[in-house]
Amino acid sequence: METPIPIPIPVPVPIPIPIPIPLPIPLLYMPTNIMVHHPVYRYPVRHPSRDLLQKQVDELMDLIDLHKEIDNFKTMPRVVKSIWTFPLRNHLKLNTDGSSKGNPGPSSYGGLIRDCNGRWLRGYMGNISANGGTYTALHAELWSIVKGLCLIKDMNLSFVFIETDCQAAVCLMTKRLRKNHPLKTVVDDIKKLLLEQRCTMVHTKRDGNHSADQLAKLGGKQLEESVLLEKPPALLIPYLLQDIEAASEFERNRYHHHE
Repeated sequence: METPIPIPIPVPVPIPIPIPIPLPIPLLYMPTNIMVHHPVYRYPVRHPSRDLLQKQVDELMDLIDLHKEIDNFKTMPRVVKSIWTFPLRNHLKLNTDGSSKGNPGPSSYGGLIRDCNGRWLRGYMGNISANGGTYTALHAELWSIVKGLCLIKDMNLSFVFIETDCQAAVCLMTKRLRKNHPLKTVVDDIKKLLLEQRCTMVHTKRDGNHSADQLAKLGGKQLEESVLLEKPPALLIPYLLQDIEAASEFERNRYHHHE
């Protein structure tokens, strides 16, 4: 009887597993000295995506490059506490304000549109008294609202949430003014634009309207009746950052409350 020839059993050869090498973080993603202590970028609430956060950083750096006269943010004016909040997701918010020195007196206005992440989209300001004349604070507030609505229409926007710190202006939207009322024309224009653009206007406290207030004051220094702003003025940047910080803190507190 023949002896069976043993069949060799193949021995499995271990396959080396590559060890992942961590890639260096791009320098553009590293927080700058300006933002290293800013809670919005340390604890992003409405910015969960790294790409979105990077975009926020890049946009802010573009603003800093645009306004090279800012040598150090520590030299900027101290901003008081804000209670501004983000609009609903995929919605926009317009903040408006008017200013009158003397009431009646030389008057100006300003406003800005921001998205649901607090990012600047467009702004405006102007000097109503550029060609002479005096106006009341209420007239300046209404003028700012109608200018903001005209901007919304020009940008083909709708369902914009409008905030003003003038309670009287909001109340006028629910009244029918007599024909000889001095504010009837501007009030009717506001009502018409609110319906056409499907916007909602509410009252907010002054603490939630600091950015628009600064634009209104800056409008009084202009020679033009109306100035459109593609980028925020340098002096407004600390107020925009403060608003984002306040809104982010509000979102964090609300999130923890529901946990």
